[in-house]
Amino acid sequence: MTSQYGYGRYAVSGGAEPGSRRRKLAAAASSIYRAGAAAASELKEQYNNTRIRNVESLSDAQVSIPGSFPNVSIVTKGEEQMVLFPSYAKRHVREHAADAKKEALTAAQMGISDEDYWRHEWARAEDETAVVDVDVRGWIYMPSKGPMTRRNRMLIGLARRLSGIPAPTTANAEQPPASTHEEHERRKEERRIAKEAREIERRGLGEKEVANRGGYSEDVKEEEEDEEGGLGLSRTGSRASVSELTETELAVANANLMARIGPFMTTPLVQMPITIFFYNDDRSQSRTVTTNDSGHFIIRAALDFVPTHVRVLANENISATEPVEVIEPQGVSLISDIDDTIKRSNINLGAREIFRNTFIRDLADLTIDGVRELYTSLHGMGVKIHYCSNSPWQLFPVLATYFHTAGLPPGSLHLKQYSGMLQGIFEPVAERKRGTLHKILRDFPERKFLLVGDSGEADLEVYTELVVANPGRILAVFIRDVTTPDQAGYFDSAYHVGEQRPATRQGSMARGARFEDGRPSLPPRVATAPPNTGSTGSGGPIMGTKAPPPRPAKPIALRGAPADDGDGRKHSMAGDLARTQSNTSTSSATTSTSNNNNKPPPPPPRRNTPSLVGDLDAAQGAALAGHGVGGGDQQQPINKKLDLWRRRLARAHESLDALGVPLYTWRRGEDVIMEAEGIVREALKGMGGGGEIETHRRRPPRLDRVFLVPRPPPSPSGPQPLSLSPRPAYGSLSMLNYVQLVGTPTADTPGACLLLHFDNKRYIFGHIAEGTQRLVTQRKIPLQKVQDIFLTGRIDWQSTGGLLGMILTIADVLTAANAARVAAKKPTGPFPLSIYGGKNLVHMMAAARAFIFRKGLPLRPLEIRADPRSQGDDSSAPDWVDENIKVWNVKLYAPEVQTGRKRKLSTSSHARDSAEEAELAAELAARALQQEEADQQLREGIIKDMFDSNWSLDALHETPLFDVKLPAAIFVRDEQGHIQKYEGPLPGQGVFCPNIPVLVRQPWPSATVYQLPETKISHDSMCYIVKNNDRRGKFNPVEALRLGAAKTDFKLLTAGQSVTTKDGSVITPGMVMEPSIAGHGFAIIDIRSVDLIDSLVARPEWSNPEIMSGIDAMYWITNTKVLQNHKLAGFMEQHSHLKHIILGQKLSSNHLAMVAPTNQVIKLNRVDPERFPLPVYSNEPGEVPAPLAGLAHVGKPGETIQFAPTVAFQDDKAIPFFDTEQPLQELAAEMPQVLTLADAACQKIADPAFVSEVEELEKDIPNRDTEVITLGTGSALPSTLRNVSATLVRVPGYGSYMLDCGENTLGQLRRTYGFSGADEVIKDLRVIYISHLHADHHLGTVSFLRHWCQMAKQGKIGKEAPRLAVVASAKFCGFLNEFKDVEGYPLRDINKIVLGGNYYSPGKLVPLEEGYNRARLEKEVGLTSIDACFVNHCHGSMAVVFTWPTGLKIAYSGDCRPSAVFGRIGLGAHLLIHECTFDDELMGDAIAKKHSTMSEAIGVGRAMGARNVLLTHFSQRYPKMPVMAAEPEAAEIDINKSGDHTPILFAFDYMRVKLGEFRMAEAFLPALKELFPAEEEDLAVVEDADADAEEPKEEQPKEQKPQEDHVMKDAAVDNGTTTSS
Repeated sequence: MTSQYGYGRYAVSGGAEPGSRRRKLAAAASSIYRAGAAAASELKEQYNNTRIRNVESLSDAQVSIPGSFPNVSIVTKGEEQMVLFPSYAKRHVREHAADAKKEALTAAQMGISDEDYWRHEWARAEDETAVVDVDVRGWIYMPSKGPMTRRNRMLIGLARRLSGIPAPTTANAEQPPASTHEEHERRKEERRIAKEAREIERRGLGEKEVANRGGYSEDVKEEEEDEEGGLGLSRTGSRASVSELTETELAVANANLMARIGPFMTTPLVQMPITIFFYNDDRSQSRTVTTNDSGHFIIRAALDFVPTHVRVLANENISATEPVEVIEPQGVSLISDIDDTIKRSNINLGAREIFRNTFIRDLADLTIDGVRELYTSLHGMGVKIHYCSNSPWQLFPVLATYFHTAGLPPGSLHLKQYSGMLQGIFEPVAERKRGTLHKILRDFPERKFLLVGDSGEADLEVYTELVVANPGRILAVFIRDVTTPDQAGYFDSAYHVGEQRPATRQGSMARGARFEDGRPSLPPRVATAPPNTGSTGSGGPIMGTKAPPPRPAKPIALRGAPADDGDGRKHSMAGDLARTQSNTSTSSATTSTSNNNNKPPPPPPRRNTPSLVGDLDAAQGAALAGHGVGGGDQQQPINKKLDLWRRRLARAHESLDALGVPLYTWRRGEDVIMEAEGIVREALKGMGGGGEIETHRRRPPRLDRVFLVPRPPPSPSGPQPLSLSPRPAYGSLSMLNYVQLVGTPTADTPGACLLLHFDNKRYIFGHIAEGTQRLVTQRKIPLQKVQDIFLTGRIDWQSTGGLLGMILTIADVLTAANAARVAAKKPTGPFPLSIYGGKNLVHMMAAARAFIFRKGLPLRPLEIRADPRSQGDDSSAPDWVDENIKVWNVKLYAPEVQTGRKRKLSTSSHARDSAEEAELAAELAARALQQEEADQQLREGIIKDMFDSNWSLDALHETPLFDVKLPAAIFVRDEQGHIQKYEGPLPGQGVFCPNIPVLVRQPWPSATVYQLPETKISHDSMCYIVKNNDRRGKFNPVEALRLGAAKTDFKLLTAGQSVTTKDGSVITPGMVMEPSIAGHGFAIIDIRSVDLIDSLVARPEWSNPEIMSGIDAMYWITNTKVLQNHKLAGFMEQHSHLKHIILGQKLSSNHLAMVAPTNQVIKLNRVDPERFPLPVYSNEPGEVPAPLAGLAHVGKPGETIQFAPTVAFQDDKAIPFFDTEQPLQELAAEMPQVLTLADAACQKIADPAFVSEVEELEKDIPNRDTEVITLGTGSALPSTLRNVSATLVRVPGYGSYMLDCGENTLGQLRRTYGFSGADEVIKDLRVIYISHLHADHHLGTVSFLRHWCQMAKQGKIGKEAPRLAVVASAKFCGFLNEFKDVEGYPLRDINKIVLGGNYYSPGKLVPLEEGYNRARLEKEVGLTSIDACFVNHCHGSMAVVFTWPTGLKIAYSGDCRPSAVFGRIGLGAHLLIHECTFDDELMGDAIAKKHSTMSEAIGVGRAMGARNVLLTHFSQRYPKMPVMAAEPEAAEIDINKSGDHTPILFAFDYMRVKLGEFRMAEAFLPALKELFPAEEEDLAVVEDADADAEEPKEEQPKEQKPQEDHVMKDAAVDNGTTTSS
C-alpha cells in the first residue's frame, strides 16, 4: 500500500494497470501546466491593473510575513520563503512482515513495471532495516508582491467585511476619478464579496447547528435563531460600532488583519524538489520529495538509525535545520483540539466573530484560564501532546505565535490543507479530524491517550467513536463546556437582587455587549519573553522561539472578544472600560478571590462551575427550564442548543461508561488539573508495573472542580397512572400568570384557543383546529411546557382537526425535554400529555392508529363523563386540580339527550307498564353499559400503544409457520444458529409444507385492531370554569421576630407550619402571614347551537358564589345565530360585571393571521401578479347583535388578561393587523434589482414574438387552460412559509382534482379564493387523491368531505351532481369509515375508490378497485384512466397518472425515491408534479429518508418526456427558495422529445399557473432567485418527520431483547399493518 505521505515509501498490492506510468506523467505535466497558467494569469492581471488604472496604494498588503510573526522561524531568501511544521518521530513498526516470508517474485510475475518493482523492493528493504519513522512537513511559497490581483483584493475585502474593519482612508489628490468601467468592476467585486460573505455566514450558521447536534456532516441545515440562555450574543450584539474606534485603533486593526491574512495571499511553489537530510554524529541519509499544488511537502522517512537533526534544503540558498525528538512507544499522549479548547475562537457565535478573533483581536486576549498550567503540568509528567485543528495551514504563523504568547508546551500540529477563498476555512472539524486521530493512534499502538476538546463542535462524538473503536487505549475524555450558560450566584457581585439577573457595566452596555462578568479587573499581564535563539529558531510549538520586540500599547477596542465562552471572562470589541481600574483594586480583588478558592473542604460551589450533586439542578437545570437564577419572574424559553448538548452528553456517557472511560466537562484548566494529573500518574504507574490500566478504579474527582457527566437513569418500566396533585394550600407568590388569545377564527385559522400561562406550566383551552399548529409556530409560542389540553365544544373535526398534528409536535418537544432532564440528572417523568374533552375523544384518536405513532410519550385522552352538579350535587369542589389551577367542567346537553337525566338507565314507555319488562330493560341497559366500557378500554389500550409502546420494528418472534399471516418476511435459524431468510414452501401453495418454527416480525400492537367498535355522534358541548389556586399572603418577618421566632423558623412558617419558640410559646402561620390572595380566573363557553342555550342557563355553577368568585371574564366560542337569542342576552346581562369576549366565524375579522407567508406572497405578486394573486382577507369584524353591544366585544389575537401578580386587562397586547404596504416598501427599498428583473420578464412575455413561439410549441397540448394551484408545498409539518402537501388541478369542463390534502388545505383554499370562491371549487371537486398514509399528506381530507356533505345537505350541490370521490389505499378509507361515527357525515355520499393490493413492493403496478373500467371512471370522476405504481417511500406509497378523455395526462409522484416504473406509466405526460425534498448536495439525506433530489426529479421528467415539470414538497429547510447548484439556465433542460427545453417551475404556496403559462412563469425565475437567495433554515422541529419511516431491513434481523432507550418516531411494518408519521 502506498504511504499516505507520498514519496517516502513504495509498496505493491497487485499488478499495475496498463498505462499507469503514462497517466502519472500526464498528471505531473497537468499540475505543472496549471501552476504555470495560474502564474501567467496573475502576471497578466497585474499588467492590466497597472496599465488600465492607477492602482490604489496597498502598502498594507506588502506586509513581511516573517516580520509580522517574529516568534515563528520563517526562512527567507529573495522572494522565496519556507517554514517547517511541527511534527513527530516514532519507533518503526514493520509493515512488510508478511512479504518477508514470501518467495521473491519478479516484476513480470507481479505484473508491474521494472521501475515500480524496484520501488517496491526498496521500500521493503527499508521496512526490514528501519528503526524509526520521521515525519517532515513544510511549506514553501512566495509572498504577494506588486499590484494586487483580483483574487487578493477580494480576499482582503471579504476579510474586512466579515471582520467589520474598513480599509484605512488615504488622501490622494493626484488620483484621477475612476472610469465607468473601473467603477463597474469595483461594484462587481463588492457584490461578489457580499455574496461570498453571506455564504460564509449561512454555512457557518448551518454547521453550528449540525455541531450542536453532534453531527459530522457538512450539510447545511439551519434556521437563524436567537437562542436565549446560552453563551452566544445576537448578531447585532456582537458587532462593534466602527465609529467607536479611533484612527489609531483602526490602524492597529488593519495592521493585524493584513499581517494575518498575508499567508493566504501567497503563491505556492509547485512541483519543486526538496532534499531532506537526516543525520546524527555518526551517520546521515537523504530523501527527496516534491511539493504539491499547495506548495506543501510531506514525507515519512523510515530510517535504520536514530537521527538527532533534520535539514531541509529547498535550494542552495534556502534551508532549515530542526532537532528530532523520537516519541517512545509506551507512555501517555494528549490529543487536543485548539479552537475554543485552548484558544478562544467563539465558533458558536458565527463567522463574523470567528473572523474578528482570528484576524483582528490581540492574541493575548484569546487565552483561556488554566490551560497553560494544565498542559504544562502534563507535559512535565512526560505526556506528549498532539494539537489537532480544522484551521488551514495558512494560519500556522498565527497559531504558533499564539502558542508562544499563551505559554503552551510543544507538540505536533495537525491542520488542514486548504486553497481558495475563505468560504470553508472554519468548517466543522469532525469529518477531517477523524482521519488524523485514527492515524495518531495507529502510529502509537502501545500508548494511552487523553482526549481534550470542546462542546461547540462534534469533538464529543468523534472522541466517543474513537474510544469505542480503540477499547482500553483512552484514559479519559475532557470536554470544555462552552454551551451551558453561566449562572451567577446569589452572593456574587454581578447579581442584582431586585432584578435577579447578572449586572452589566455601563461602559460595555453602551457598546452593545449583552453580558459582562462583573468581576474585579485582572492584574495586568506580565509577558516574559524567552531568550533570543536567533533566526533559525523553530516556528511552532515543538520548535524554538525568538524573543519578540517590545509590543506597543494595545488600543482599548482590540482587547477582547465580545463573548463569554464559559471561563468567566467577557470582552467587547469596542472597549472594556472596566480594565482601567487601578492596580490597587485589582490586587485586593485578586487576593480576595484567592482566599475564597482556598477554603477548607467542602468548598463552596464555584460560580460558573456548579457541582454535579449540589448545583446541577440550581444552575444548569434553571437554564434548561428557562428560569433565572433564584426563581425569578422572568420566564425564558428552553435553550434548544443547551437541550441538544445535554442529550449529546447523555448518549456519550452511556457509550463511554460501558467501556470504563470517564467523561469530564470543564470551563477552566484548574477545573480538571488534579483529575488529569491523577489519571496520568496512575497510568504511568500501571505501565511501569506492566499491568493493564484499571480505568474504572481511579480516584473520584472533586465535584467542586469538575463536571463528571451523570449516568442517565433507567427509563420507567411503563406508563405511570395519572395522578392529580392534591389541592395545594397556596399557589406561587410571585408567579406571572395570564390568559392570552392565541388565535381567533379566520379563513386559515378556523378555531379559537386560549393559552393559560404560568411560569412553570402552560395550558391550552378551546379548539385545536386545523392551522393551530402553524399559527403557534408563526407566533413563536413555546410548547415545551404544555402538558394539559382542554378541548371545548363537541368532539368533531372542526374543533380537533389540528389535534393530531399538534400531538406529534408536542410529543417531540416533551421527549427532547425529558432527554435533557436525563442529561441533567433530574427526575424524569414520564411527562404525560393529557387531553380532556367530551364523548368520542378517544375514538377519534384511536381511528388515527394507522398513521400516528410516537414512542415514549404517555398520552392520556380523558373523556369527561362525570357531571356531579347536574345530578343535584351542590358541591363546589373542582373537578380537576393541579399545583396551579382548579377546573370545573360545565357540560351542555343537547335537548334529545337531556330528557330523562339518567341516560344510561332510561327505559321506553312500554317498560313502565310492566315490572317484568322494566327488569329486562334494566338488564339490557347494564349489558350495553358493560359493552361500552369494554369498547372504551379497547380504544384506550390502542392509544397507549400509539404513544407509549415498547414495540420494536426489528424484533423477531418465534412462531409456527402455519400461524404466520402472509404476506410477511420470514426467517429461520441455520445449523450454526445464524438467522437466514426462509426460502421454503409456504402454506397454501399446494405443496407439502412442514409446520416448522420460524421467526417473524410482530406487527405494531395497535395495527392488529382492524376495526374499532362503533360509536354514536355526540352533540354535547364541553365548557370550563378555570381559576387560579389561592396565593399565600406576604410573610411579615418583623412580626415573627417580635413574637420570638428564630430566623431558621421563617421557612417553616411560610410553608404553613407552626413553630415553638425558646420560651415555649407557639407561633402559627396566621400570626405572621398576611391574608391569602384569592385566585382569579375565567370561563370559556363553547355554544354553537341554540339548542344548548337552555342547558347553559340552567347550569348551577353560575349561581354558586364559591365557584364564581374571582372569575373576571367569559370567552364565548359561538356564532351570530346564537348571539341573537334573547335568552343568551339575558344571561350576559345577569353577569354584566364580567368581561365578555366573543369569538366565531363571521364575528371575528378574517384578518391575515399567517404574516410570514402573506409577506412573501405580496412580494411575489409584485413580481408576477398573474401567477401570485393576493390573498383574500378583511380586517373588519362582524357586527355584534344590538342587545349585546354594551356587554361584549369581539376578541383579537394577543389580547391578554393578567391574573397575577395583579389583575389587569391588557388589550394593548392585541396583535396589530398586518401592514400590507410594508412588503412592497421593503422590496422597493432593499431589492430594486428584483423589480428591474420582474419588469424585464413582463416585457418578454408581452412580446408578440414570444407569445407566438409559445403557441406554436404547445399547440399539441390539450386543455392548456388547465390551472394548477399549489396550496401546500412543504414537507413533514407546517412551517411559517410553507404549508404541507396539497395541489389542486382544475380542468375546465371536467372538474377539480386534489392531489394530496394536508392539514388546513381548506384554509389555504379559502385564503386563495375567499369563502364563496372556495365553495365554488368544492362544488366542482371530483377527486381527492391520497398518495400515502403520512399525516402531512391527508389530514385536511375530513374538512373537505365534511364541507362537501354540508353543501349537499343545504342544496348547494345538486342531487344529480357526481359524488365526490376519494382515491386512496384501503387503510385510509378505513380511517374515514371509523371517523364518520364521530363527525356524522354520511359516508354513503362519498365515492371511495380503493387503490392498492395485498402486497406492497416498490415498482409494482397498483390495481384499481375491481369493477372500474374506462366508462365508469369517466362517468363518476371524469377520467379515462388512473394508473398507479408503488414507490419507495413508506409502506403503501404510490405515484399516480391521471388521464382525461381529451388526452390530457398529469403525473403526480407523491413522496418517493425516483421510480423507473413511474417514468414508464407517465410517458408523454403533459405535466409532471414531482416531489423535490432535498437539493443535490443532500443526496445522502434523500436516500436515507426515501425522498428525491432536484436532479433526480428532473431525471424522472426526462425519462417520461414530460412537457412541463412542477417541483414541490420542499424540505422545510428551504423556507423560500430551494438551493440550486447552477444558474437559471441550468433548469432549462432538454428532456422532451421535441428537442425544445422543458419549462421547470418551483412551487410556492398560493401559486396559480395554467398549463399553457409555464413558459411565461419561467421568465420570472431570475427575479424570484434574486428575491429569495438560496438559503437554508434549520427548524426546531423534526426536519422531515414523514421520511423517517423506514421499511424493515431483512438483511439484519434481530431477536427480541429489552430496549430501554430505543425511540422510534416513525415506523412501517413489512406486512402492511401500519405506517406512521
